Amino acid sequence: MKKNWNLFLLLTLIPFLSIAHACSNGNDEEQGNGGGVDGSGDALEVKASKNSLTLLQTNEADEAVSFTWNVGTKTDRAVDYFFELDIANNNFVTSTPIEQIADGIFTKTFTVKELNKLVIDYWKKQVDSSVQLEARITAKVASGSYVKPETSTVKINVQWYNPEYTSNPYKAPLYWSPYEYNYVNNSYIPEDEWKRNIDWVADNLAKYGYTMVSTDGWMDEDAGYNESGYLTRHSIKWQHDYKYWADYLKTKGMTLGVYSNPLWIPESAAKAGIKIKGTNIPLSNIMNLDEFSKVPNKYRWVQIDRDGAEEWVKGYIQHYAGMGVKYLRVDFLSFFENGYDRGFGQIGVKRPHWIYETALRWMREECDKQGVFLSLVMPHLHDDAATEVKYGHMVRIGEDTGDGGWYKWSDNNRGIHQDGWSQYSNPFDGFIYFSRVSGRNKMILDGDFIRLNTFSSTEEKQSVIASNLMAGGPVTVSDQYGSIGDNLKFYQNEELLALNKDGFVGKPVSNDPADPKSSIWMGQMSNGDWVIALFNRENADLTYDINFSDYNIIGTFKIRDLWEKADVGTDNKYRVTLSPRACKVIRLTKVS
Repeated sequence: MKKNWNLFLLLTLIPFLSIAHACSNGNDEEQGNGGGVDGSGDALEVKASKNSLTLLQTNEADEAVSFTWNVGTKTDRAVDYFFELDIANNNFVTSTPIEQIADGIFTKTFTVKELNKLVIDYWKKQVDSSVQLEARITAKVASGSYVKPETSTVKINVQWYNPEYTSNPYKAPLYWSPYEYNYVNNSYIPEDEWKRNIDWVADNLAKYGYTMVSTDGWMDEDAGYNESGYLTRHSIKWQHDYKYWADYLKTKGMTLGVYSNPLWIPESAAKAGIKIKGTNIPLSNIMNLDEFSKVPNKYRWVQIDRDGAEEWVKGYIQHYAGMGVKYLRVDFLSFFENGYDRGFGQIGVKRPHWIYETALRWMREECDKQGVFLSLVMPHLHDDAATEVKYGHMVRIGEDTGDGGWYKWSDNNRGIHQDGWSQYSNPFDGFIYFSRVSGRNKMILDGDFIRLNTFSSTEEKQSVIASNLMAGGPVTVSDQYGSIGDNLKFYQNEELLALNKDGFVGKPVSNDPADPKSSIWMGQMSNGDWVIALFNRENADLTYDINFSDYNIIGTFKIRDLWEKADVGTDNKYRVTLSPRACKVIRLTKVS
């Protein structure tokens, strides 16, 4: 769109394309400065405050470059000035929209952030790290008989950056998901069941910090979009939209999360001729019907390199935020990144990495702007999650919960590292390995949903809750009001939940899941107290004999058992024998 619009305006602005280049840059004397609008006075000349610059994200609010120009050849008639910026030597075919400069102004300034965004998002120069730009000023007599416009250009060299957002303003959420209902019934959750579960969570879990309810998959959404192509409700069989439920949850002191993906386009919406909100670009422009993709069903992936893609992705997040959504769970990212799944094989297109990175960046930028928590699901996590760490608030680190139980949580392909999603099949291994990228105000590790009713013993249930909290991950309840049984107490231990409230993130002694020491976790609360968790993932008793000083925890401490909610002595060491699949979580408060 920008190419055709700019070319049309140029043709209108400069009749017959008779462009007189008075000056190519401030150092090129051979271009000539004589002549002008009426053949007398100094010729129009534009200059840049810098001929070469390196853009840095740390200085994004600072001025990057300022273009200034003189009045140009003298005339007794009014003169209008027009500014353009483009990739150098491109004849301004892909320039920024031509901007008429206000009367009396002879400068145009870009901040670091503005100029960098033009390079990476407007001109999509994500592959190379530097680019040459060219600015042009056109002086045009405003009225009267035609006089050939006067122009001047200047070039600058720019080294750009890919923005990163590695500081995390959130702690891990405590919330409820309908995943169990979806999985067991292989269907969306009916609205009446959804409400009954919300009310159950409000009555039994909200006061313990579980202040969010989120939808999950199995949506029936192809016909549930609005005039902009954006989804408004979880299922076309639901009477109420997301705003209704966000408002209802607010009355309960809770917030709404939504499972969706801004990179999905409902195919029927595009075929209906819908245009991207805020533009005149057809939704079909960012969709490729010829692109092979086994999933997602009824949707097409956004073509990130096409005009309108950024507006669609960010507009989707604005849409959800406007309905009161505070949490966005974005799934199937591995399928978008390179179209490969270990179980299905090649089921889609392998894209250049900058496409994947740009998509995540756009989502993070808008989520931060709108106050929405961004959860990344099913990413390959290549290079120790190097890309996801830059843009996500939370990331999945193990396979889906599925049937639940200890096997899925701890034993599934235990210790086996695989390439791509999911690098570790069970969440416990994923927590261990990816602990290298977690921490306070850093990436949150998501072990997926918890179905306590599928675990066989108190020991297993305590271990699954403790491992999530020790890793600084979410506790995501998926048990329902009708399936929870007598398991609520495991979700309601306030002494353990204090770790989440504090923003605590522990680390294993070893981040190699094959190392027995990886079952020893520890970390420090914000008040200086230490927390140590000892896990027995085996099928036989296991004894731990811990000297605190071996882990640089120096002194004598009051020791409190967080599951038992009892003080168990004062010492500089701790010994315990754990039965199979059991854990022990102790909090150490220094006394000397």
